[in-house]
Amino acid sequence: MSLINQPDRYGLIARSFHWLTAADITYDEARRAGRGTVTIDTTSLTLGTVTRQARTTEFFNVPDFPTALPSP
Repeated sequence: MSLINQPDRYGLIARSFHWLTAADITYDEARRAGRGTVTIDTTSLTLGTVTRQARTTEFFNVPDFPTALPSP
């Protein structure tokens, strides 16, 4: 699932995480509001030519954190 593709000062870079897991989804129709929890598989990150660098400990540290969880 691509999260966002936005032009930046270097041109258009495709940014995406291909695997997300959603859980605990609730929706209150009366309030027209909802909430849910999403876990992101950081190993599925793609950032074009800088994917390898983005997965290193300098940025997402994918080897130590293969998933990103919401803050409590």
